[in-house]
Order: sequence, then C-alpha cells, then structure tokens
Amino acid sequence: MGKKNSHVHLVLETELHNILKKEASDNNLSVNELCRQKLRNISRLTRIELRLEQIEKKLSRSNK
Repeated sequence: MGKKNSHVHLVLETELHNILKKEASDNNLSVNELCRQKLRNISRLTRIELRLEQIEKKLSRSNK
C-alpha cells in the first residue's frame, strides 16, 4: 500500500458510523481501514466503468 500522507476528517451520522463499526468488526478491521478499502474499491469501479465506456464507443464506431 502507498504512503499515507493525507488526512480526511468526516462527520458521519451515528447510524452510519454504527453500521461501519459492525462491518469492520465482522471483518476484523478498524473502521479506518474499512473506509480506505471501500474508497479504493470505488476508485477501481470508476476506472472499470471508464474503460467499458471507451470500449463501447470503439465498438459502436466500428459497427457503423
């Protein structure tokens, strides 16, 4: 994993924080690590979506 050099402070609703604490506990993680993993996964999904859009554009151009 890369160097941790940025800090983000979040204000969460109590209900959401409790959900995250339970999920982190179930996966034997800290809430911080769970949030980092979720952010990384979102980033991956975004990159995959962008690639799919590029492929779709290329396919639509080649089918014309």
